[in-house]
Amino acid sequence: MAHRLITIGCLIGLSACGLLDGNNDSHVAEGNLSTESLYENQVEVFQQDHLLMSHQDDLVLELPEDIDIRATDIDESAFYQATQFYTDCQYSDGSLLSFVLAQACVLYQEHYLFDHYLPNSLDGIQSVPSFVQKLQEHDRYTHYLGPEYFSSVVETISGARATIGLSLVLTEGSCPEDMTLLSRDERLSEGRALRIRKISPYSRGWWDGFQECDEIVAVNDVTIAGLLGDDVFDLLPTQEGEAVSLTIRREDQLLTIPTAAELHISHRLDHTQIAYLSVREFTTLTGQRVKEDLEVLLELGDISGAILDLRDNGGGSVAGTLELVDYLIGESRDEETIVKFRDRDDRGEDYRLGDYLQSNTSASLDKENFVVLINGGSASASEITLNALVHYGVATSLGDRSFGKGVSQHVFSLLDDSGVLITHNRILSPSGTDYHNQGVLPDYCLTTTATSRDNDPQLQGALVLLQGQTPDTNNCTGLPLEKPQIRSDPWLMKYQDRIY
Repeated sequence: MAHRLITIGCLIGLSACGLLDGNNDSHVAEGNLSTESLYENQVEVFQQDHLLMSHQDDLVLELPEDIDIRATDIDESAFYQATQFYTDCQYSDGSLLSFVLAQACVLYQEHYLFDHYLPNSLDGIQSVPSFVQKLQEHDRYTHYLGPEYFSSVVETISGARATIGLSLVLTEGSCPEDMTLLSRDERLSEGRALRIRKISPYSRGWWDGFQECDEIVAVNDVTIAGLLGDDVFDLLPTQEGEAVSLTIRREDQLLTIPTAAELHISHRLDHTQIAYLSVREFTTLTGQRVKEDLEVLLELGDISGAILDLRDNGGGSVAGTLELVDYLIGESRDEETIVKFRDRDDRGEDYRLGDYLQSNTSASLDKENFVVLINGGSASASEITLNALVHYGVATSLGDRSFGKGVSQHVFSLLDDSGVLITHNRILSPSGTDYHNQGVLPDYCLTTTATSRDNDPQLQGALVLLQGQTPDTNNCTGLPLEKPQIRSDPWLMKYQDRIY
């Protein structure tokens, strides 16, 4: 029985690890039932109306409306038997059971790292969200994603969607004191405005100088007054590198700012010979994008060092992470470990250098001319990258203690196009260190955060390092970190904030 599978090493990091089949493929893959070998004598099942049943058993599964399971890639016989096999995925009184709920339950039974938290039956549980909510009491990284939310996550991890880094809201009243938030399907009539509520630090929008409370009045010279909110959002760029011109009202001024949707930002820092490379989220394309960006900057000449900015990067695709690390470390370390993944039975895989490099070229960087910036929002895939680069002496790190997300998730799509993020592996550093809920300390602690693109002490500290000097430092965030159950998942937060 097949399910759409993505592995994320982030968040988010989810191991929004990447799109991995098993654990090592850069495309959306199909994950199979691991217990399928138990079903050698498959029962014959049939669909009647919206019910899936068998003459050989009393189990009845209710299918979503308008879905013919025979038209999907699911082996309905194998799945039916999987639900029979996992009696914890049934109601104790044999009541009619939602196919999607049973599907999610079976996937958790087969893949969940913390299987001792799984319920003994589905009694009292009527939906996938309520099933997952029970597990979130112990594991803040497992999630249910509704169809629209799930589609957005998959698009971004696969590299099909990018953002400027702006959280936009339809409002009435002055900003920020008297703002009333409106529904996205409201019309931008007099007295209503589309405003920037928040700007993701270190994003393209942040670098381009947008400010909170800026009112957007035109997109590519098209005035948005009178449009529905949803129609305005449709005018904004969603593809990596897609450019747009936003006209904003800031107090009594009208300003037009060129910008773009970018998860991978690169430029030469003004008045320096330093290449600045910023990754806002790891996608399956991250390794290739950073490689291309750095090579373009190197071809321009006079580049003496580089900065990789992973601050507030909550993770993403592990596939993109592995390719990036392989490129940055180079061929001299082939066959050495990038990261170790371990499942609930302490089995897993060591991902090794040399397996992901897409060409014979590699970056010529070392800890004297390469700095990685991190902070408390750097998680999952960012921590995988950080650990490998520092472990092999390729980079020096500066900033604050990282988030401490040492688990990865598999992302499965369900029959109704929703999805679940199932915590599947522990993530260990190349040396085998478990940093979950501990974070990773940088080589240099400098916790003073940026107030704007022109006042960024951590970036200035990195430049001092690249000049061969020692930056001013202070103390990193100490332990223990906030209680796990109340710490936000940095990878998913931007999806919840509807960042554009």
